[in-house]
Amino acid sequence: MDNSASEVVLLIITLFNTILSAMPDQDTFYDMTDALEKQGMQRCTQFFLNRKPVEPDLVEQFNIYDAALRHEDGEDDTTASQSIRSPSLSNILENALS
Repeated sequence: MDNSASEVVLLIITLFNTILSAMPDQDTFYDMTDALEKQGMQRCTQFFLNRKPVEPDLVEQFNIYDAALRHEDGEDDTTASQSIRSPSLSNILENALS
């Protein structure tokens, strides 16, 4: 994949993280993440985390997604709550376009 495809994936996972962080309740959060998992989110995550060269921004967003899941499951609360903060989409878009 070329850089532009990676930037699109970065925007998509950032959008997912932004939406998940704004979910009004746990049931809606789980409905959304269950739908993402059915669509192959875990496989996608593993693909990009194992890809060389490593893309730090993309890895960070996938880690934020995983931390949000762990946080909602009650696992590793301190690490997850620190990792959930996601950069804004506008900042990432500005960086991608520059």
